[in-house]
Amino acid sequence: MESTKEKVKLDQVLKFLFSTSNKVLINLLNGVFEENYNVDEVSLTVSNNEFIEDTLDVLRGDMFFKISKNENQKVSYHLEFQTRNDSTMIVRMFEYGFKKAKEEADESSHIKKIIFPKQKVIFFEENKNIEDKLRLNIVFPDSQEIDYTVPVLKYWEYSDKELIHKKMYPLIPLQLFQLKKELIKANK
Repeated sequence: MESTKEKVKLDQVLKFLFSTSNKVLINLLNGVFEENYNVDEVSLTVSNNEFIEDTLDVLRGDMFFKISKNENQKVSYHLEFQTRNDSTMIVRMFEYGFKKAKEEADESSHIKKIIFPKQKVIFFEENKNIEDKLRLNIVFPDSQEIDYTVPVLKYWEYSDKELIHKKMYPLIPLQLFQLKKELIKANK
């Protein structure tokens, strides 16, 4: 599990990298989620990433976005960033997704409906144990089962040229993670 100090530093770096124009962020989401939004036809808002727990603790996800084509066509996105493989990540993604879906739920209809955001975890450091999708099997008391999956982006598989081609510009400075192993070897 990541140390708190390391997580805070990464969060600060990411907040800085993502404090850019909405057009750049729309292109980033197009690249990460394989979407095809026209930057001149949609609007983007960075949405709330903090949720108050029953214990009054704060549950904090990394980045939440909402893309709107018009008042009735809105899609939520959630990006989570990890430096290391973490077996609790899929449960946390479910929690973040549920909290965001609950926050945005339409309370006006007779049958309540929550819509999870499109989610992706970006892992920065190479690890052969990281799969292409995180998986969680949810079993309800009536034996109904739901397989909840979250796709993974393995950052180490992308070169700077690929990041530029896919217009994922805010992620380019993080290519330094590619050098971390080499720097550790050189230090020995």
